[in-house]
Amino acid sequence: MDFCFAGVYNSINDIIFLRMVILKVKKLYPLLLIILVLTFCGCITIQTQEPLNSAVKSSKPSDATLLLNISNNVLNALKNKDMDTFIGYVDPDKGVRFTPYAYVEVDKNIVLNIDELKDAFNSTKLYIWGVTDGKGDNINLTFSDYYAKYIYDVDFINAPLIGNNVSIGTGNSIDNAKDVYKDAKIIEYHFQGFDPQYEGMDWRSLRLVFEEKDSNWYIVGVIHDQWTI
Repeated sequence: MDFCFAGVYNSINDIIFLRMVILKVKKLYPLLLIILVLTFCGCITIQTQEPLNSAVKSSKPSDATLLLNISNNVLNALKNKDMDTFIGYVDPDKGVRFTPYAYVEVDKNIVLNIDELKDAFNSTKLYIWGVTDGKGDNINLTFSDYYAKYIYDVDFINAPLIGNNVSIGTGNSIDNAKDVYKDAKIIEYHFQGFDPQYEGMDWRSLRLVFEEKDSNWYIVGVIHDQWTI
């Protein structure tokens, strides 16, 4: 297992919370038991702290916590549609690949560079980001419309669970992120569900993929995930 977050949460309260959820939602036993174990070791945490505002070097001792703060800053920038802040974390050589579901299609997913991201929300350019789950229709959208459906469709900055190189949300789509981004660290923001009638099938995840370069962490991928057919 890769490095784990330490000292970010109250583990006793987290365990009590998760045990209560397990007792109430019997059909989610396997997932919740995994979360319970990973929370105990620190690889999944309940978010309780505010993100830092300053950029940090990856070589500092508290690397894991600092990367979480960078990730929170990036996510806040996405939430607020603050592309000036967002592009400050983008690798100037690689840009950012956007993936609508768990499976990363290197040759098909759209990669936007810094210049394209600067005015992305105002652009009327249509991209084919992938294909829709189930129907297989092209996802032919502007960046702004793609953002609303496949990036920030729920308030991920307030997600109750955050995974550190641990895939929390699992559906029928293969999660190949670690195969594609071999040297990356992936921070996942996860909601277990919203409407009880769907019994967890309406879960959502957003994975931010970071790679290290010149002792700094840069975002290179944004992966949206949800239940798929």
